[in-house]
Amino acid sequence: MWIFTDRPERDYDNYIRDLQRRIERHPKCICCGENIPHDHAFRIGDDLVCEDCIDEYLIENCMEHLDDDE
Repeated sequence: MWIFTDRPERDYDNYIRDLQRRIERHPKCICCGENIPHDHAFRIGDDLVCEDCIDEYLIENCMEHLDDDE
């Protein structure tokens, strides 16, 4: 719950600080290492992958499996 004051700059700083603390509690992406700030991510086995990295993750893993078959 937010308590707004007559100092908008301070309110904004408090809001941003709180938002950053919330994001830091989110799990980290196995590819980029960033906290996943979205409400969803992709869990593949034990790996958690963010929406931005899912294509790269799938391509890399598919290539590994193709190389293993040869």
